[in-house]
Amino acid sequence: MMNSKTGIVIYVSVIVSSETKEKFTTNLMDIVSGARQIKGCLKYQWFINPDDNNNYIIYGEFDTEENFSRYKKSDVVSNIGKLLLPLLKEKPNFKHFRTRLFEQG
Repeated sequence: MMNSKTGIVIYVSVIVSSETKEKFTTNLMDIVSGARQIKGCLKYQWFINPDDNNNYIIYGEFDTEENFSRYKKSDVVSNIGKLLLPLLKEKPNFKHFRTRLFEQG
């Protein structure tokens, strides 16, 4: 029998300037490490766009809306605002998707 539950996927695309790139990368590694410790975080990773090395993509998955809500209220998100957003060249592009996760039960 298949059971399903709702999860959340996040996608964020940001542009940094060449001057802030090193600091942004350092801060982002700390943010990712912290996010991965939050209950229900299934995946939290970042990539650099091969066509534009100042464009970072952040991708995350949370197992439930409740745990995603816990993430949004965490120090991790607070630190995103303090440590990452000031280093951006422009406003981030972000999307959150509600997903249906299927598990064999």
